[in-house]
Amino acid sequence: MRAIILAGPMAAGKTTIGRIVAAETDCLMLSFGSLVRQEAQRRGLPDDRVTLQGLGQTLLETLGARGMSEALVASHRTNVIIEGVRHVEVLDALLEMLDRPLFVYLTAPTAVLDSRWNDRGATLQRDDATDHVIESEQAGLQARAAITIDTSQMPASTASRIIAAAAAD
Repeated sequence: MRAIILAGPMAAGKTTIGRIVAAETDCLMLSFGSLVRQEAQRRGLPDDRVTLQGLGQTLLETLGARGMSEALVASHRTNVIIEGVRHVEVLDALLEMLDRPLFVYLTAPTAVLDSRWNDRGATLQRDDATDHVIESEQAGLQARAAITIDTSQMPASTASRIIAAAAAD
């Protein structure tokens, strides 16, 4: 097994699919969102989307792409699923650091993403959340993907099997 990196817009299914792939391949699931939430908790900050996006941007500016990637990956270089990459420079750092990384971009039509977002009971509108600078590099990330999967076209279990098979090659 090798490292798998998942990226995509909010509500594309990164966490759901990442958890399935991790469980089926006995990989460790690592999440930039979890890293930022842990830092917010350590600092006594609220756990809302706006605060977390701002903190994530601050961590990137403070630690740099390599430092932020190192903070997440620590000693794990293989058999990991990493989800929540938001910046091309962070992706580049991970691609350089990890053993045979597979970068997968998950997407879906805007109407599907909006519906999933609303189903979560989010208090912030998805448009407002995606307007944050931390979400601005999605097109650049998608262009770098080895595989792009439209998660509206298949169940998460099917997408996870495609990803696991690609990672096994």
